[in-house]
Amino acid sequence: MNLLPAKSKEKYLKEYDSFMDWRIKKGINSFTERVLLTYFEMKSKMWKSSTLWSTYSKLKATIMVNNDVDISKYCKLIAYLKNKSIGHKPSKSKTFSREEIYKFLLQAPDDHYLMHNAALIFGIVGALRREELYKMNYEDINEIENILIITVPDTKTHVTRRFTIIGETPENNLNLIQIYKKYRNQRPINAKSDHFFLQYRNGQCKTQVVGINNFSKIPSLIATYLNLPNPKNYTGHAFRRSSASLLVDSGGDILQLKKHGGWKSSTVAEGYVDDSLQNKMDSAAKIFAGNSNIKVYDPANKAIGSTTNKNLDNIISSNSLNVANSNTCSNISSSSLQINNANSCTFHITLTK
Repeated sequence: MNLLPAKSKEKYLKEYDSFMDWRIKKGINSFTERVLLTYFEMKSKMWKSSTLWSTYSKLKATIMVNNDVDISKYCKLIAYLKNKSIGHKPSKSKTFSREEIYKFLLQAPDDHYLMHNAALIFGIVGALRREELYKMNYEDINEIENILIITVPDTKTHVTRRFTIIGETPENNLNLIQIYKKYRNQRPINAKSDHFFLQYRNGQCKTQVVGINNFSKIPSLIATYLNLPNPKNYTGHAFRRSSASLLVDSGGDILQLKKHGGWKSSTVAEGYVDDSLQNKMDSAAKIFAGNSNIKVYDPANKAIGSTTNKNLDNIISSNSLNVANSNTCSNISSSSLQINNANSCTFHITLTK
């Protein structure tokens, strides 16, 4: 069984045992494609396509190890699973904006949220998974003056990652290193665990380690404090997704993103690039304007990005643009925004979601 993933071995074996029990109850002795199709057809009535694919992956590995049968050659089975995936949209954790992160760090009271602040900083800057936050030890953190150099322990993809935390931020009165040190200094002298994150209640750090499931709840607690809609949709993956999204929206490319998150494959990284609203705005500006100086705002009037080019020699038009501060622009119509021969123009765009 050494061929199975060490971290997920129990889950793989549990799925295999469930399949084998089903075979026994049905009086089936073979592992033919028809048998697997029947099994997955039954499960498809209860499971989403993502769960079906996860089960397929586990059975593919365990059946190969235990029974020397390669179900990856079952073309009809794979075609069936692909067909079940049509129209399925996988649920993803919601992400925090930079403004929301700053707001929480500045406003959340330390006597209750100091540990949450530290976890938020580490999780966002390092694009950390919940298990990586849980396994973070003191020896993984190297302090050099006002910089932290952190080695990510035992990553999921076995890719060594390091990241740095610097103190300065664009916000006044917000220093990330000071928040780290404030939490670090609360550590009890009698703490036996080497885990960095210890439970924090009523302004005091305890000796108990913050459990992995508690890290899953922290993003939701932060969203609740910020009065964000649907706080339960901020899952344990929110820090990692937020980090990747912020990096891409700030101009990070796929190579930089892969190194940052430790992804071996470009597929996941490309997903963040494709989902980047800033990239979509940049593309639109290049298509319609060649070069532009467009600042875009969301309906809450929060700046979410801008392009930095200058020439607006072509015509820009849209049916969903609201224009402000347009004294320097010419030929603006009410049904759409059109700019002719304007070398410099600043306007706001209201995005309809």
